[in-house]
Amino acid sequence: MSAHAPLSVASSVDSTAPPTSFSTFDEFKAFICELCCEKSGIDPLLFEACVEFHEALEVTAGHDAVTPIHEELGWELRRFRHSLDNAPLYAAFFRNEDGSLWQAIVSIWDEEKERPYRYSAPKENGDRLFLPPIPSAIRQKISDRYGVEVPLEGSFWEWARSAPIPRLLTEGAKKSLAALSEGYLTLALYGCTCGVSTSRYGKRVAPYLKSDIHAFAFEKSQWLFAFDRDQKPSAMKAVALGKRRLTSALHDVHCLVDDIVWTATEGKGIDDVIVGGGTAFFDAMYQKALQRLEHAFTNPYAEKATRIPKPDIFATSIAEDYTGKLLWNDAHKTWMWYELHQKGVWSVVNDHYIDTQIQRLLQGRGIRGYGSDAYIVNIRKFLSRELVTFDWDEREGILPFVDGIVVIATGDFAPHSPENRLTWCLPRKYHTPLVADWGEIRAWLKEGWPHPTDQELLLCFAAAVVRGRYDLQKFLYMVGTGGSGKGTYTRLLQQVLGERNTWAGKIEQLADKNDCARLINKKLAVFADQDKVTSGLQFFKNLTGQDELTAKRLYKDGFNFIFKGLALITANAPALLGAGSWMKRRALVVNCIHQPTHEKNLDALFAPELAAFTRYLLSISNDRINQVLRDDRPSSGEVTAAFWEMAQRQDSIAAWIDECLVFEEGAFTQGGNNKDEWSTPPYDPQSSTLFGSYHHFCRKTGLQGKSLNNFAPELEEMCQKVLGKKFVRRIRSSTRRGFYGIRLRREGEPRLYDTLLPFPDNPSDSFSDDLKPLSGKESDDHDDLFQEKISDNIEQDVGSIFQESPTEDSAIPLDSQETIGEGRHSCHDEASTLDAVGVMASDDLSPCEVSPTPTTTPPCSSSWLRELTTGTRIRFQHEEVQGWRNGVLQEIVFESGFFVKVVVKANFKKRGEWRERTYTVAREDWLQPRR
Repeated sequence: MSAHAPLSVASSVDSTAPPTSFSTFDEFKAFICELCCEKSGIDPLLFEACVEFHEALEVTAGHDAVTPIHEELGWELRRFRHSLDNAPLYAAFFRNEDGSLWQAIVSIWDEEKERPYRYSAPKENGDRLFLPPIPSAIRQKISDRYGVEVPLEGSFWEWARSAPIPRLLTEGAKKSLAALSEGYLTLALYGCTCGVSTSRYGKRVAPYLKSDIHAFAFEKSQWLFAFDRDQKPSAMKAVALGKRRLTSALHDVHCLVDDIVWTATEGKGIDDVIVGGGTAFFDAMYQKALQRLEHAFTNPYAEKATRIPKPDIFATSIAEDYTGKLLWNDAHKTWMWYELHQKGVWSVVNDHYIDTQIQRLLQGRGIRGYGSDAYIVNIRKFLSRELVTFDWDEREGILPFVDGIVVIATGDFAPHSPENRLTWCLPRKYHTPLVADWGEIRAWLKEGWPHPTDQELLLCFAAAVVRGRYDLQKFLYMVGTGGSGKGTYTRLLQQVLGERNTWAGKIEQLADKNDCARLINKKLAVFADQDKVTSGLQFFKNLTGQDELTAKRLYKDGFNFIFKGLALITANAPALLGAGSWMKRRALVVNCIHQPTHEKNLDALFAPELAAFTRYLLSISNDRINQVLRDDRPSSGEVTAAFWEMAQRQDSIAAWIDECLVFEEGAFTQGGNNKDEWSTPPYDPQSSTLFGSYHHFCRKTGLQGKSLNNFAPELEEMCQKVLGKKFVRRIRSSTRRGFYGIRLRREGEPRLYDTLLPFPDNPSDSFSDDLKPLSGKESDDHDDLFQEKISDNIEQDVGSIFQESPTEDSAIPLDSQETIGEGRHSCHDEASTLDAVGVMASDDLSPCEVSPTPTTTPPCSSSWLRELTTGTRIRFQHEEVQGWRNGVLQEIVFESGFFVKVVVKANFKKRGEWRERTYTVAREDWLQPRR
């Protein structure tokens, strides 16, 4: 056979030709336009409305590489021996009214038919009708031809389902578009044998209509077949079989069926007949078919009254067809429809939607005269018992994407299944040929929160949201002025999850059962710009603590559910009242203080990086999420500076503790009961009671003081459970009432906030403080030991956050043990400071009896002290700091072989800045060698 000539519809192409014979994309588009508009007579307006062109590899506006042909047809990249490295690949997509792909003409050589293109349908698309978008001009043609009013806007095919005009049934997109262009209501199948099924639940049954074509079939609706006239015996046999099955299935629902007759010499397909013989020629054959149909089927059922089935029988019959597609969720009192809006996802539908579907089924089966809505309602109620599940157990441990699910523990990818009970899906595909970096998101995080520990917390929270880690019982609490990044971070999470998977509102709305019902199936609850909470706080505690919430849908019974997601609060000022132990256990406080130098459209910058950012979040292991968000500490551990700063702004007792209290194990201070104790005389902390000092502080600062009944228990909770000071005890004996372990702060003593590290100590980490020895000279520049240590260790360990994002070939396994970096350092050993706990249990002891201060200086019994030299690193305690600290020895003093004191240089934080200070320690047991 000779080599092929320049491309045209009638060109003859050698069977050994490459996968495509089009040298340019424009050449392919011109060829398809000629094939459809000139050779098949398709109206250019209709062609433009439903056909779009694509190349194998395209670049989006966000500079992401995509492969639309392979993705939408469900091909592997090397299907048909074709890859992106071979000859160019082009396709013309024929789309439905809803935007889905029905069929494509692909520039792959068809050896059997010797033409430079092939028809291909999306993988696993099933027997679907071609329902293209219909422009208003074509709708007007249909209206003129049949003399009916056709809506010029909205869904054409929704109207056509019940339109009282004949249906023309053909095969292939080109043929249906050609007939539609002339004003005929035309439906297209993939082939003449499609549209019906002959098996149900593995058993062979009589032919019945599939759901797509069934929606257009109702009693006495007129159907005319216009299938191809092929001269091959095998094709003729297939057409005859297809017509016979379709006719049988349509007769079962009392439809009128005939065939438009023409010969193979007049054209193979309906488009050939219209173009070759003209519209008038085809219309004459069309009218003859209608006359035969009306003559043969004039009132064929007039003598028979339509039998109306009982509601239970009809419900049972349609339940068989809708198994795996429709369910009554009794746990949440609602209907669920599978893949209604998105593949693999169950969607909530209301009773009216179900009633509408039942009415269409009744119309399709020719059932009339059932009277009122009660018949449909009874069918729905029977159906709710036929298709019911009492527990909606969404499969856990998986992450749903548009194209399938990923098992998080193993990284295995699997197709969607109704048994997964998924009600949400990430709005992107898991399989992408190229994965972009997330550099813009990374740069924004570093700019907004310069410290790596803050960055890691935000990333781990995002990873927890994506993984659905509601078991953490944590919420993110972002406080800061406007423009500091709170809203951008919120929108970033919403874009990663998809807005359909998030709930937005105020804490007060949780008290409304109808608003609460909208939380079901959501993965993130956003309380943006939350004002000071006045009600609903208990419901918020239930939401974040895996406790049941009560919800109710309109006109439905109420029910209880557990919110299986995480919560995010953003506020310009602290919005939650109080700072008790529940807040400490659950709140992840992040201060937002960054002010950008210039405004940018960050949402647009982030959009191309969302897929890569999602893949990175999946690379963060559950172990690392637990370490960062739970901090690997008991709930009674010390607080972070960020949390304590927030607590002072929310709780007057916390603000008073920071300003007026000192923790000292041997101290005792009377509780008192007179709030006006210092209303007249000048305040004296050495003689004041706790209650009098507290109300003096509230009057001075303008805060609202709490009553005596609430003051003492809240102070005890704040000290023991929030600040972790286990040695603080409340005494309520007949002779005295007060607190052991605290005293009122005197002028010049450091505040509690000054002693807190900027980020929490983690007793489970393995990082040493790695202090560098100071030089021996008297004075040198500020060494900033703790800050240097934190910066070096954390920057080194968290640096992996800002490395190149993994591509598909080098992606981190989903449950990898690789972590982002610890970002923690050692904290003190509290057990060694509890010498007086046993003594403090008595109510009758005076303060001097529990003081840890020694009355005499003991002899030096530890040989390691004698070996100390200037510059040695040691651990020490001091009355002005909590727990053990690390420092560098400056001086050690012995007299007559007895230990006297050491002078230690260390750093502490005051008002957000690290400062250097020397401490004098005169107790041998308050010193330890560095391990």
